Amino acid sequence: MHEYIITELCDPPKQGSSVTIGKIIKGDPDSSGRRVYFDDANGQQWVFWIGDTCETMENFIKRFNQYLVKRGYPKAYKVDVCNTGIEAIIEAIPQTEHFSNWHKVRKGKYFVRISSSDYFNPQVTSRLF
Repeated sequence: MHEYIITELCDPPKQGSSVTIGKIIKGDPDSSGRRVYFDDANGQQWVFWIGDTCETMENFIKRFNQYLVKRGYPKAYKVDVCNTGIEAIIEAIPQTEHFSNWHKVRKGKYFVRISSSDYFNPQVTSRLF
């Protein structure tokens, strides 16, 4: 089983659905290696396209680090993703206007927690970084 993070919903979830953008699902790709099927708690069946509507966790963490570096932050040496959000720890945070979103955890190390819904909302992420 592999872990994927949902990045887009093409259909609205039905009542009682557990599926949201940023949710982590487990599954194996189909024989083409392009789709992942997921059965929701409410019985709704989903198909997610790898690289389009979902992403492998490895690729997501890689892109998250590229996102940090692109905005002048050092690459995170620890990134955890769970269904409630993304947690990252970096060293030697640069002076930026968004410094207040990062919390010092020990000398030279800073932590940020971003909810999944915020990370996938460009208006919010522009304020976080």
